[in-house]
Amino acid sequence: FIPQHIRWGQSSYHEHHNIPGKLVRLGRMSALSRCSSLAVLRGMRRCCQTKRTCRLLSVGNGARHYHALQQRSTIRMTHIAMMYSSQPNDSEIDLNEYHRIADDTLDGLAEYLEDLGDQDYCPPDYDIQFSSDVLTLRLGGNMGTYVINKQTPNKQIWLSSPTSGPKRYDYLRDRSSWIYRHDQTSLHSLLEKELSAAFKLDIDLKQLPYSGHNKGT
Repeated sequence: FIPQHIRWGQSSYHEHHNIPGKLVRLGRMSALSRCSSLAVLRGMRRCCQTKRTCRLLSVGNGARHYHALQQRSTIRMTHIAMMYSSQPNDSEIDLNEYHRIADDTLDGLAEYLEDLGDQDYCPPDYDIQFSSDVLTLRLGGNMGTYVINKQTPNKQIWLSSPTSGPKRYDYLRDRSSWIYRHDQTSLHSLLEKELSAAFKLDIDLKQLPYSGHNKGT
């Protein structure tokens, strides 16, 4: 920070130590006569690290104001860090648990959708394939194709829907289901709605694992 003994209009420090100075303008403020540009640069850098927009008060009281600002900033950042670290992450599950829950979810969907294909109201080209953690559902006709797959690096389940497009689902413990965070709807509730509209009947996925309704899973 700029030393306290530097005054506007005159620098006894630089005159005494015979240090060459440089005229510096800061916005609409007066010039710091013969003040070392390196000292100003260091002071500005330290201020900007604490607060992007800062204004030099009086040079005589600058050090005291700067240290007070720095102390408040440190306390504020420490408080924010503690606040966020104390908040539970409801989608934070370990990798083994993720695989177990995601596998049970996809297995339940695959079994239900396979049984659905045996019904008379399904088109003849209705088809379902489940391999390598990817569930592909072709509704037949011109109704499109669903793709549901595990996304292990993010611990998510991804959905590609011909009706609503792509979505990424996180598992939330408190709801026991896979939730799309942008609208807070579950994977199963979206599939219920869209498949019911496609086949013009009531599709019920509430008894499937991790649908949010079967709390025992």
